[in-house]
Amino acid sequence: MAITYAQGTDLSELDPVELGIRLKEAVAEALPWLEACSGAQAGAVPAEGEWSAKEVIGHLIDSAVINLQRIVRLEVV
Repeated sequence: MAITYAQGTDLSELDPVELGIRLKEAVAEALPWLEACSGAQAGAVPAEGEWSAKEVIGHLIDSAVINLQRIVRLEVV
């Protein structure tokens, strides 16, 4: 069974300003926890088969770097 994390979106419907605002809000919401979290807490796996906070953040950073490379290499046809 495939897991769907996000539904497809028509790119013409995306508002870059709104996306920026939503990203800023998400970071602001997570920041207090990130600042208070110890390395041991961030590395703790909550349950078998789940990722630790460090793993999730690492995956997000890795995905962001890959997506940035894709955008930089994007060819407009």
